[in-house]
Amino acid sequence: MMLTLSKHIVEANRQARTGQPIDRGTYIGPRAERPHGLAYWHRQCRRPVTAICTAAFNMRVLAYDPLLTAEQIQSRGAEKVELDELLAQSDYVSVHCPLTKQNRKMMGAAQFAA
Repeated sequence: MMLTLSKHIVEANRQARTGQPIDRGTYIGPRAERPHGLAYWHRQCRRPVTAICTAAFNMRVLAYDPLLTAEQIQSRGAEKVELDELLAQSDYVSVHCPLTKQNRKMMGAAQFAA
């Protein structure tokens, strides 16, 4: 999904079907200054998502996880931030955690609006 969104594949496909010339500059990928946000790094997803975001998209990775220290997050290739900051700065946000009582209402209308 990130690849489709970042490379504007749907829009490019629509334009290609019109027969009009395509301006490739219109479909440039994500801006490196806009990071990917990870909310709650569940242990199975930490490294693969960070590796993909940095290697394939040259993105900074921000992470919100109240259970990990800034040093632990930094050692895994990301920068620790609070959830509000993560939502405000990130073009993409993915949530990687099992549903628990503590995080059940973490993402609501206000968070999706941000």
